Amino acid sequence: MKTDLILGLGIGFFAGVLVGGVTALLLAPESGEELRGQIRVKAGEGSQYIKDSYGDVSDWVVDQTGKLRKAKPVEGTPEPAS
Repeated sequence: MKTDLILGLGIGFFAGVLVGGVTALLLAPESGEELRGQIRVKAGEGSQYIKDSYGDVSDWVVDQTGKLRKAKPVEGTPEPAS
């Protein structure tokens, strides 16, 4: 439940940053060529940030999964399938 909330907030944050950045670039008084160059650079930076974040989240999920597998089962609950 908490993970879903964090994931939803993260996705909303990234979407807001993307929309805000594109809007700011489109409203800036620059030539089309300069604008396209800036959009390319910012898109590359955003893409790299998402890749880095995905790696961090993936590592966290693997770590949490390992902890859950090692945890002592609660009495009265069925054993997980192997």
